[in-house]
Amino acid sequence: MIEKNVLYEIVGSNIQRYRLKKGVSVSELASALGVSYDTASAWERGRRMPRAGAVEKLAKYFDVMKSDIISDSSEHHRAREVGAYEIIDLETLLNSKTRLVHSGRVLSKQECELIRNMANDIVNPENGRGGALIRWKESYKRKE
Repeated sequence: MIEKNVLYEIVGSNIQRYRLKKGVSVSELASALGVSYDTASAWERGRRMPRAGAVEKLAKYFDVMKSDIISDSSEHHRAREVGAYEIIDLETLLNSKTRLVHSGRVLSKQECELIRNMANDIVNPENGRGGALIRWKESYKRKE
């Protein structure tokens, strides 16, 4: 679990990055969101955490997902180093605006959903769903 101060810093860094990308000042951001300069500044400096409603306003203002505001992220995908391995949360990646590419081809939403279902089958075999690939092949044949 992420420590409170680290989470505040992550959120503050994300807010600052998106604010600078949009080319607005802290005062302009505060005004657009209906909060004080001190509040917006405290968020960005990692001193305070925006409440859920403010996170939603921030996401709308910056035209990003709420998870982009509160998650440890890079420009392209959420990842963190753990030992010698890079860990990427598949669910976050599949829900992001990032498009997956394999062998030079962009995967469709349906193919991404198949990947999600297959991962669920692997991680939770006891849930009784299983067979995501088989179900997908059957539905694909019906479309042909």
